[in-house]
Amino acid sequence: MCEKYEIPIIIPRTNKRQVYRSNVDITDPESYYRITIFLPFLDAMITEIKNRFLIHRDILSSFSCLVSGSGNINDFDILIKFYEDDLIENGAFMTTEQAHAEYLLWKRQTSEFPGSKSSVIENLNRCEKEMFPNIHELLRIVVVIPVTTATPERSYSTLKRLKTYLRNTTGENRLTALALMNIYYNIDINVNEVLNKLDQKSRRMNIIL
Repeated sequence: MCEKYEIPIIIPRTNKRQVYRSNVDITDPESYYRITIFLPFLDAMITEIKNRFLIHRDILSSFSCLVSGSGNINDFDILIKFYEDDLIENGAFMTTEQAHAEYLLWKRQTSEFPGSKSSVIENLNRCEKEMFPNIHELLRIVVVIPVTTATPERSYSTLKRLKTYLRNTTGENRLTALALMNIYYNIDINVNEVLNKLDQKSRRMNIIL
């Protein structure tokens, strides 16, 4: 870019004592900016990525214990501890001993599935909720974990287009409905079903459809 706009690449003036910026004693501009800007930026980026994702890496990798042919009971304990509130809320979690017995029974059953490994969706379809309540709930959790940030980013861009200055007083339910219609435009809407729902709502004047 500097060559394109004919901007000379020079090294800032160095002092014997500098406290507000890097003061590397180098005469090559490329080496100077690599040491003072590129490498510190790279270190900061790697550190931030580790701080954000390292905590959740063990949790995500522990879901492998629910798939046939991988994982162990220690991974299952990590999931039970981390998602204990969700399991209790859905009436799945009992005691640790009962959860371990459920996991061992599930591993025995998955070993009989055709194929050495199955996808999470296949395991969820085969898992009976009444027999494996904890396993079923954990499989439901891992199925809906997003693998990218494309969906939330698309939601933000859609809301930016919808919630303009003139639509600033739009209610939350209406705004959510408009956003979903805009995001999932490829899903066909059954007009008759929509009309039936409107007809079932209470109103002062009856509408004959």
